[in-house]
Amino acid sequence: MYNINQNYAVLDRPKVPRLTNSHTHLPKSSNVTMKPQLYEGDEDLDEYLAQFEILAEINGWNYATKSLYLAGSLKGGARALLNELDKESRKDYNSLVKVLDNRYGSAEKSELFRAKLQTRMRGKEESLPELAQSIKKLTRQAYPSAQSTITSVLALEHFIDALQDADLRLRLRESNPKSIHEAETLAVRLETLKLAERQKGRMVRQADSVQTNAKFNTELNDDKGEDLKSIKK
Repeated sequence: MYNINQNYAVLDRPKVPRLTNSHTHLPKSSNVTMKPQLYEGDEDLDEYLAQFEILAEINGWNYATKSLYLAGSLKGGARALLNELDKESRKDYNSLVKVLDNRYGSAEKSELFRAKLQTRMRGKEESLPELAQSIKKLTRQAYPSAQSTITSVLALEHFIDALQDADLRLRLRESNPKSIHEAETLAVRLETLKLAERQKGRMVRQADSVQTNAKFNTELNDDKGEDLKSIKK
């Protein structure tokens, strides 16, 4: 039997709009994991840890996860350091960083880096940007606890001293750059101009040589013409 009360109940029920497929299937949050590279002790530890911290922030790792990833990223001699830690310290990020810093950190090798910095010279095929980058890295390693203003001045001085070209060194000192970046930019410009002048001089010499040869050939042909005239006579 038809129940009129049920009909009124249906009419009184609030109408809810039906959701299409585009609304029912909400987009899932991206969960892309960027794994850190393996560390064996050959690379600069500060640079590796700086990148590791960035990856940890991108992936949203908590302290425990970050500790486990760092321990799992060790290889070779660096991995052997895990044996120097107890079971709990192997899973502790600060403990891992401390033992790595004691073995591979710049503080323990500052004297070695200072010696390398003092004797650093520009290689034969080394570009000026490569030299500047190497000098900045060596300066940070040689003076790990120094302020950035001090390392900036030291890097500038060592960059100029590392140049083999005496004329380029003199021009840079006369220009009095304020930073190694400014000195690098100026050195690249001066070296480019010097190379262009050298190329221009080479082209002028080649043009003079061609002109001289042409003149010689003309005179030679004139002499042959005179000889032929003499023979005919």
